[in-house]
Order: sequence, then C-alpha cells, then structure tokens
Amino acid sequence: MKIYYPFLKDYLDTEFSAKNMADIFTNLGLECESSNKTLNFDITPNRGDALSLSGLAREFSASQKNARFIQKPFNKVSFQNSKDFIGKVNNKCCQNYHLLEIREINKFKALPKEIVRLLEKADIPLIHPVVDIGNYVMLELGTPLHVFDRDKLKLPLSVNFADENETVSIIGGEKKILDSSIATIRDRNATVAIAGIIGCDNSSVTSETKNFLVESAAFLPNVIMNKARKLSLNTDASVRFERGVDSTMQANALVRFLELLNAVTSVKFKNFYKFKSKNNPSSRKIKFNYEDLNAFTGKKIPPRFVDKLLKNLGFTLSKNKQGFYATVPSHRFDISIKEDIYEEVLRVYGFDKLPANLPLAGPSNLKTSTSYVQRVSNFLIANGYQELMHLPFVQKTYVNE
Repeated sequence: MKIYYPFLKDYLDTEFSAKNMADIFTNLGLECESSNKTLNFDITPNRGDALSLSGLAREFSASQKNARFIQKPFNKVSFQNSKDFIGKVNNKCCQNYHLLEIREINKFKALPKEIVRLLEKADIPLIHPVVDIGNYVMLELGTPLHVFDRDKLKLPLSVNFADENETVSIIGGEKKILDSSIATIRDRNATVAIAGIIGCDNSSVTSETKNFLVESAAFLPNVIMNKARKLSLNTDASVRFERGVDSTMQANALVRFLELLNAVTSVKFKNFYKFKSKNNPSSRKIKFNYEDLNAFTGKKIPPRFVDKLLKNLGFTLSKNKQGFYATVPSHRFDISIKEDIYEEVLRVYGFDKLPANLPLAGPSNLKTSTSYVQRVSNFLIANGYQELMHLPFVQKTYVNE
C-alpha cells in the first residue's frame, strides 16, 4: 500500500518527517519505507486493519505518549430492508450487504487536489468522480466500495456462489471462468460482479452514467482468500477482503461516501438499503492479567500503560470476579488468545526493552561429573567431529524403542 506522505502527515496532525514516520510504523510491526514523498507499506496478511488511513492513525496514536485515536462520528441515516433492491444473500459468503442508490446526477465539480494526489500516489487510476470517491473512502476507512450503473441492473441484487464453469466478462472486457467456490453478485438476469474482487463489464460506470448504485459489503475472508489469485487478478478490494474487513463499517462507509459526494455535486435523490445476517460473529472476550503479562515478558510493565495502549487500539477492558477481560475490536481478525494481547503490548512498548534471558526450552545443563559416553563425545569433538543435539518431536516410547 502506498500513501502520499504530505496527506498522511496532515491526517495524523504530526510534524514527523517521512523517514521518522516510516521508522515509527516499522517499529510497530508495519514494515514501511519512504521514497519521493510516498510511504510504501508492506502489510502482513494478518493485519488488514492497517490498510487504511484510519488504521494507520490508530496505530500511530497508540505509539505516541500524549495522542489518542478518536474516530470522527458519522451522520445517522435510516437504512431500509427492501427485497426490491437486495434479494437472497448467502450468509456463508457475506455477513452484511448495504446499498446506496443515487439518481439524477449530471454535473460534477473537480475533486479536491489532495484526494486526487492521494489516489495517484496509491497507483489507483482516476475513472469517474463517483468511483474515485469510493476508492478514497476505501483508503480512508479500509472498507471497499463498488459502484454500479443503476440503469444497467435488473434489481434485486443477490449474493451467492457462482455456477461451476460460469463465464463472465469483467471490467475491461477480459473473460474469466468461475467455479462454485467463488462468490458473485447477480441481478435477475446475470452476474454483475465477482464479490470482493471486481465488477463485470455489463454493469460498469461510464461517463454517460447518471444513476448509481453503491455497494458496501462484508464478504467473509475465507471466501475471498486466494480467489483473485486463482483468476489472475489482484485488486485493492481483494487485498482487503481476504485479510478481513471490519463488518461494522459498511453503513458508515456509505455515509462518508455521500458526504464527500455532496461536496462535488448536488444529490437530489438517494436511498439506503441493507441486509444483515443473523449469524454475525459475537464479540470475542479474552481473559488476561498483568501478572501473566509480566511473567511472559520478563519485565514489569505498568498497568496504566497497558490499559491506555489497549484502549487506543480499540479494545474494551472490563473486570469481574474471575479477572480482567479485553473485548477484541471488530477490525482485529488476528487476536484470539491472551498471548496475542501481550504481543500487542510488546510491539508498542518495545521488544528492545525486554531483558535478554536464556530460553527455557532446550538441552539441560550437563553435570560436572562426566560419564564414559560423555568422555568419548568430548574426544570426538576435539578431533573435529560435530555433535548435534536435537529436540525430539516424537513420543518418548518411540525413543526408548
């Protein structure tokens, strides 16, 4: 992911240089290099939450003593449940599905220069103002949006797996053959998008488009994972969906989209629609305590530091008779056990501050008195032989045999 440094600097409200900022993110575990006013991030597959400006801001704030990440509040809007717009949604591939309908848009002002520059530096081509704003929202919030030409669709839209050996023409005209493991978006007549990856040519936006349908969905990571690669595709949307997209942000992403769109055109007619699965995963609570953390790290870390850090990263802390609990935020798919929480603390606290202790695992210390076998071993080592001492990965009964 490439982010234009001047834009990120203003977004974070900091005076750090590009090099210093790159060093901060690298020390946090988000590999980053600076070049030509651009920060190049190499985000690991388990950290999809960092593939956005807000995700980077959250990480940056957690590393600064007097900073705190506060997500800007979103306007409240009413979403309708309408089967005329959203038909069947297979909850094995999609957690929730939101649509924003926009009609009768004729003229656009130029997009703000800073947004244009951000998209260009991120290697995202400028296509159409509505599509460009959707791509900016993806960079800002980490929630991919897809824009359909409303007039090319035969509603309602449905989300389901493709037919085996189904052939579609994606944006740009290239043909792709799908299998039944690949999720798709269909209208009443045909497939109009490969879910979480790319749209189809038969519903794409052009300079003549006046009516739009904007999709914001939470496709399941295991459904999207490796599918783009299977189709010889690599899109910004697929990179995010296969790593995990926050399933609570779809409505907010459309609200933010409309806010930006209103700045460049007059939106006279709009409607919001939604489908939300009843099988959404419940919040994850992980039990931990400060004594375990200190034993794990070998160093006493102040509880106030731990509390502030976890809250800045989006965790909710609670306590009952059984101990302390951390509720994992919906944007973190990589946190499942208490050791994951300890790692979160350590990567911000600094691994270099931990004491260098000998590992607990490995061969035990030899006794001072040497056996006949040990004397033979010493003789062979002294004559140039090498002794290998392996940790066995088999049952003890096999070793005895």
